[in-house]
Amino acid sequence: MNIEKIRFDSVNNYLNIEKEFDKNINIFTGINGSGKTTILKIIVSMLSKVPDFDFLSSIAFKKLHIYLFIYLFIYLFI
Repeated sequence: MNIEKIRFDSVNNYLNIEKEFDKNINIFTGINGSGKTTILKIIVSMLSKVPDFDFLSSIAFKKLHIYLFIYLFIYLFI
C-alpha cells in the first residue's frame, strides 16, 4: 500500500495541506510548530488497524483525506 496524496482542510483552524507523495521517499520540513508531527500523527492514526480516535478528536479539522494505491497480488497454483 502506498500513499499517493494527502489533503487536510483547516487542521487546527489554519493548516491546509495538499501533498502528492513520491513512491520512494517524502520529507516534511518546516519550523517548530508548523504541523509536521501533527501531519504524521494524523496519517498514522488514520491508517492503523485501530484508529486513535482520541487523538483525532483532539484536532480541529474540516476534512481529512488520504488517497491510497493498494497493490493486489494474485497467485495461481496449477
